[in-house]
Amino acid sequence: MKLITLIALISLTGCAAKSDHNPLQLSEQEKKDRSTCMDKVAKEMSKNPTGYGMESSAMNGFNISLREGELINLCMKAKGAY
Repeated sequence: MKLITLIALISLTGCAAKSDHNPLQLSEQEKKDRSTCMDKVAKEMSKNPTGYGMESSAMNGFNISLREGELINLCMKAKGAY
């Protein structure tokens, strides 16, 4: 069973899409989109940092960072960046 799984895994590794785009090198449009998204998220986060109502816990800082990253990703997806 392990051998079959290993063979299947090896054969499927070549099926993954190859990306010619280096994520560390952003185009001018991507930089502009990211800047726009960061501004939008900063405004949204100033209204309601967690997005869920007022929380007071030790995890609040982590929740805020997680929510901020989530909003940036959604904005960048909407702009077609990834």
